[in-house]
Amino acid sequence: MTIDEPQNLDLEAPQLSETPPVQSTTQLSSQPEVSPLLEENPVTELVEVFKRDSVKQELQKLLQQKKALRITAILVISLVVLSIIGLAASIINHIPVFNAIAEVVGAFYCLKFIYEYLLFAEGRQILKEKLAELVAKVAGDPTPATQPDPEGLS
Repeated sequence: MTIDEPQNLDLEAPQLSETPPVQSTTQLSSQPEVSPLLEENPVTELVEVFKRDSVKQELQKLLQQKKALRITAILVISLVVLSIIGLAASIINHIPVFNAIAEVVGAFYCLKFIYEYLLFAEGRQILKEKLAELVAKVAGDPTPATQPDPEGLS
């Protein structure tokens, strides 16, 4: 053998047929069909769903219903508590001894309040400060009307 002569190794290249290979039908049906909605990232699809106005409106309605339910529950509970307190007060009021004691205690506290807070100018000033502090707490003012003593001496 020389270099110029082709070598015959009896290796033949595979012949390509003109017809395409036939795929079995079981392979085509066994593959799950992908929904066009899930072809993109499912997280972004979910975000897009929540961005829609209708979903926002539904969530707002749900929150409003929860608030309304909570308010209704608070009102019902407060009415029950007030009716129990009123019932207890009416029972105590029907007992002759407690009725007289309650009147004496109320009259004594009224006289004490007048003497401490209304009779003298110093007491009226203290009452004004306490009322301003109470208004600040109820109104939500973050700064109290009077600054507390840092040493706790008052």
